[in-house]
Amino acid sequence: MNGRVGPLMAEMVFVLVSVAFLKEWLFPLFIRYWFTDAELASAQLERTAILTGAITALIYAGLGSAAKHVYGLSYARSLGAFAAVHAPVLIGWAPPLASLSIVRSVRVTWEGLMGDALGIFRLMDPDLLPGATILLTLLLYTAGRGVRIVDRDQRGETDRHRAKIRHFRS
Repeated sequence: MNGRVGPLMAEMVFVLVSVAFLKEWLFPLFIRYWFTDAELASAQLERTAILTGAITALIYAGLGSAAKHVYGLSYARSLGAFAAVHAPVLIGWAPPLASLSIVRSVRVTWEGLMGDALGIFRLMDPDLLPGATILLTLLLYTAGRGVRIVDRDQRGETDRHRAKIRHFRS
């Protein structure tokens, strides 16, 4: 099966950057604008972190499914695409590069997509959270390879509902 790695990587980058943009910039902007009470704004930001974590989990499962069923990639090639897209995050953990502001910013933003949702519930030691986040995303990505969504038209079923159009006389 000869798959297409480039389009999958482009899709992964676009989707993850879009979610990060919404979580880090747009949602907080609206929350601070609409909710002037600091306590209420804080509660809304926590809810946003939880929802973003849940959506990110579904996105990773969907990307794993797309890697196998849409782009036709083997597990090794899709794992390579996953590693290539997440290379800035993985490089950000290296001690010499961890101090660079852009690398640190990318790593912290990515870790916040799911890590903020996990951190609220205090499920684990905060020092272990970055490693747990990458393992969880890899697990969701791998599990998503077993999910296949098929449209009704692709299954050969026809729509059983008939549309009735009434003619109106003027």
